[in-house]
Amino acid sequence: MRIKSAVLFIFITSMLTGCGCEKTRVGWLEKYAPLRQVFRVDPTVKNTITGRRGTRVVFPARSLNLAYDSLPQKYSVEIGLTEAIDGFDIASTGLPMQFIDELDQKRDFESAGMFRIDARDGEKQLALNEGTKLEVQFPNVVPGEKFRVYRLNAERKWEHHGHNQQRPVGDIGPTQVVRSECEAEGCGRRLPSPVQARLVGVRQYLIDDLTWWNFDYPHVDQACVKGKIDGNSPFEIQTIGHLPRGYHSLWDATTSFKTGAHINGDVTILAISAEDGRIGKRRIRTADMWGNYYLPEGPHNYCQDIGEIELVKVPDEMLKDRNTLRRYLGFPEEKYRVGYVASTL
Repeated sequence: MRIKSAVLFIFITSMLTGCGCEKTRVGWLEKYAPLRQVFRVDPTVKNTITGRRGTRVVFPARSLNLAYDSLPQKYSVEIGLTEAIDGFDIASTGLPMQFIDELDQKRDFESAGMFRIDARDGEKQLALNEGTKLEVQFPNVVPGEKFRVYRLNAERKWEHHGHNQQRPVGDIGPTQVVRSECEAEGCGRRLPSPVQARLVGVRQYLIDDLTWWNFDYPHVDQACVKGKIDGNSPFEIQTIGHLPRGYHSLWDATTSFKTGAHINGDVTILAISAEDGRIGKRRIRTADMWGNYYLPEGPHNYCQDIGEIELVKVPDEMLKDRNTLRRYLGFPEEKYRVGYVASTL
């Protein structure tokens, strides 16, 4: 049974950090952020790029702010694509996962995935020409019509941009794409074969800025989770959602903690020592009851007790790269194929 209070409702506060303020610290997981894939393209013609996790982006000819009449022949620029598909990807971006609505209420995001597009001409960051839009087909690994579209602004806050454009699975046959030149080992592997992976459709959307974009649903409801840690040094607590997908960060926990999560969610809670790098983990199903960890517990504010989390030294071989670490933490990379639809550009 889900319990709410009209009085407590107005006190819903930020769960991104322990203080509810803007995040200024670098979390441990951000060392394992999603990889930026690099593509070299001729900006004078139409280009289609496809990321390793299935995000497809169409650039119209002359869409970037360049002096095209003075470009030499066979000129190329760099396009960067970063994909965040699951909870581990999203948490390791270090980006805020809340939205402040028109009533100044902070709402927790349930994410269906994120991506970032950027462009460079040497050391110069490029932008889109005024009025230009790019088409994105993002793998629809978390189907649902409720998800909206948000863009990250210069203040690192999410702005509502539109509604999702969920499409059924399409099949447009083989498409010529620009191949990725990866900045890190392992990010150029192909998507799994049909025998290994499920088939998903896409979210088709037109974007008008080079930044992070997010398919999300902003929740008012939240759950509270509390526990103990077998140590006395400062700890970072990461609550990472498998489904619903999302995360919360809490800084400077000591022997005990309270943090937030999605109601009735499948989550992994990580406790990370700030001193020696020991990690504790616990995968749980959160209660189907409302709770805010900033407020006193009571009949209308429930906090689920998960007991003590044991910290262990993570073997060095588990920390060598992000794919090895994500498997160790219980977030294996999902395998799927993408059924794209015909482009509108």
